[in-house]
Amino acid sequence: MKTIYFNCTLLSDVVLNSKLATEGNMTTLDYIPGSNFLGIAARHLYGRPSESGKLTQEEAFQVFHSGEVIFGDGRIATSLNEITYAVPFSFFSR
Repeated sequence: MKTIYFNCTLLSDVVLNSKLATEGNMTTLDYIPGSNFLGIAARHLYGRPSESGKLTQEEAFQVFHSGEVIFGDGRIATSLNEITYAVPFSFFSR
């Protein structure tokens, strides 16, 4: 397995809710869910192969539907680029 890390810089303040509902009690997240990054990648890469930078149907299936590529959650990092985790971390590890 190969892991690739990316830096994500937010250009404005954001509030990420744990549910898509727009009513009721809202619980905010302290990370960016991986599904958001999957959506960003799909928006840029999915489409007709004739367009520049677009994936073929086979490549799109491999990246987005085969389970070979996993988009992890975006977490806050320290100034030394060390990833931080919610406390207690034992709830989030396997």
